[in-house]
Amino acid sequence: MVNRSDRDPPSLDRCQSFELSGEMRRGSAKSIRARRLRSAKQAGYKPAASSVGHHTKEPLHIGRRPYKPAMMREPAQAVARSEAVERYGSLAIVFHWTMFLLVVGVGILGLLHDSWPKRTQAFWINVHTMLGLLLWLTLTVRFWWRARHPPPPLPSGVGELSRRLSVPVHMALYALMFVTPIIGVVTFIWHGRIFDFGIFHLDFGVRSNRAVFRPTEDIHGYLAYALFALAGLHAAAALWRHFSLRDGALGRMWPVREGQSQ
Repeated sequence: MVNRSDRDPPSLDRCQSFELSGEMRRGSAKSIRARRLRSAKQAGYKPAASSVGHHTKEPLHIGRRPYKPAMMREPAQAVARSEAVERYGSLAIVFHWTMFLLVVGVGILGLLHDSWPKRTQAFWINVHTMLGLLLWLTLTVRFWWRARHPPPPLPSGVGELSRRLSVPVHMALYALMFVTPIIGVVTFIWHGRIFDFGIFHLDFGVRSNRAVFRPTEDIHGYLAYALFALAGLHAAAALWRHFSLRDGALGRMWPVREGQSQ
């Protein structure tokens, strides 16, 4: 038998063939990269001045639209997703601004109550009552919606005092918007007035009773003033936080996203 040590070593020709095949493989890889680079330049790619084939800080460009690798797009997408989570839903925003307009309209009509001429006073009182009923119904539907769609968490930039006052202030506003129209309807009915909905009328057949509508009218007015004062403070605080503190709280409820054209 022949020992392994007695075997002939590999021939020089075989070693040279191995080295030659390795060089051919490396040469083919370089040629492939060169061809890819030429194709990329013809297609409009503009690689950075550093090494080709590696990730660079400068994004590649195709024509006029910049191409960004996935690893560079992910942070921007994550920020967009976080902003979407912090904003209120579309229907919640519609509820908020609809109720804002209704409160403003009801408040203006209520403050001008004594300035209406006698011949048109009944008409404007009826309009005031219709808007108050619409505000009450919108608030009721908003309660139902909010119970199934909790509001998003406050932004991290909101201070501790604002966090503690947020829920009590909102609950007080909701309570005033819920109770004030009810007292107003009681006052309206015991004045002996008829609800005019345009397409039909609703008459409870109640005669005017000063002993009832006098105190309820005063209570309705006091509650309305409290509602307008609290709503005004709420709006002023939101504007101050938006323009002074810039904590992003108002942007959650603004109908249009910041930086988006209307």
